[in-house]
Amino acid sequence: MLKGSAFVMALKIVGEGLGLIMIIIVTNLYSVSDAGMLLTLQNNLLLFGTIGALGLGTCFHRFVPKYFADKQMPHVRGLQRWVFGLAAVGLSVIALGHTAILLLSNQTPGITPLLALLASLAVVAWGITSLSRQFMRAMGLTFWAEFSYQVIRPLGGIVLLLIGAIWGGTTAIIILALLLPLLAGCVHDAWRSGRLIQGHRGAADYTLRPDWTASAKSYAIFILSRVILQRLDLFVVTIMLGLEAAAVYGLTTRLASLAILAVDPITAVFLPRASLHHAQGETEKMQHDIIQSVLWVSSTALIVAVIFLTSAPLWIGLFGEVAVGSQSLPLLFLFLAGYFAMANGAIASSTLLMTGNERIVGRLNSFLTLIVYPPLLFVGIWLFGLFGAAIATVLIRSLIAGCSVYLTKRKTGIWALPIPTLTNLTIAFGPILIWIKRRF
Repeated sequence: MLKGSAFVMALKIVGEGLGLIMIIIVTNLYSVSDAGMLLTLQNNLLLFGTIGALGLGTCFHRFVPKYFADKQMPHVRGLQRWVFGLAAVGLSVIALGHTAILLLSNQTPGITPLLALLASLAVVAWGITSLSRQFMRAMGLTFWAEFSYQVIRPLGGIVLLLIGAIWGGTTAIIILALLLPLLAGCVHDAWRSGRLIQGHRGAADYTLRPDWTASAKSYAIFILSRVILQRLDLFVVTIMLGLEAAAVYGLTTRLASLAILAVDPITAVFLPRASLHHAQGETEKMQHDIIQSVLWVSSTALIVAVIFLTSAPLWIGLFGEVAVGSQSLPLLFLFLAGYFAMANGAIASSTLLMTGNERIVGRLNSFLTLIVYPPLLFVGIWLFGLFGAAIATVLIRSLIAGCSVYLTKRKTGIWALPIPTLTNLTIAFGPILIWIKRRF
């Protein structure tokens, strides 16, 4: 588990670094409104792309590891085609809605019909890339799954943004810098995954479709709720307060999100392992992986939070006019608190999903995120502007994290909390110390 997480973590750091370079280029070489446009469209990719893909990527983690371990390739291909077929319909519908929003919004006046269509095509490409990433992760092809998302996508964007800056920088360049690398990533992912499953055109077995359908609804609710909690705030800020406010808000939340840097790499390895442990009744191995994961995630989140708390002005100063003003630092600290809480609940949620408790996770997230959060967010922005949006978001993130930890204990008997006892610390960091000792 350590080796797999380390590979993903390394690529995650590269991806985040390249992503921040994209933002630095736009905030320093383009206008503040252009920076707001980039951050808004990046946000829309994840928000609308995940909604359009129906949150079905988790099905791969739930079912593919066992099929793949048993060499049941027809089942793997059947699930793959079922997921991508449903997602194709969802992404087509959501792309039309995204196009309409861009054209009708008063806050995106520079968007022409052609540019809106290209931006919506990027949403479709992001949805496909996201599903391919989950599919390859579930089969153990973790490095190459991350390579497409963390290297091809941002590196291509950097090159295109620099070229665009020479020509004066336009909205069209920003959209192309998001779209073209995603399309290249789709081609790469299709080639890689095809080799692993012995070709995309092989025979497919759909006899287990009832199992997929039964779980898909709860997985979809969980993933949709999570992405709404992560992305709805910036979308609403853009609609209600404009692109310049979105630039400030988007920048601070993007910086604070580095606190959950370890969540994605560790859950990428944890999810398929947890699925196999549950299927094979390996409770002790499950508990071992949970202890390792929660302490790794929590430690990384704490380190990042401390770095920002002690050197925030330095980081904020990298982003030019966008970060100027009295709002940036308080917003950054608020978001750090919310992401720290979110990090400490991530493994608990993943454990519930992989142990057959997806329905209760779906109900919790749908209530807090789909029912409570949107009106709380609108009222917060209306009354307190950017700070209202931040407070509403942090509150809901903290509630979901706390409830997830409690439910995990109730359903599995395991505390998915970073409890720093000597035994837990040895389980979590002992392998790292042994590896360092062997190397040096």
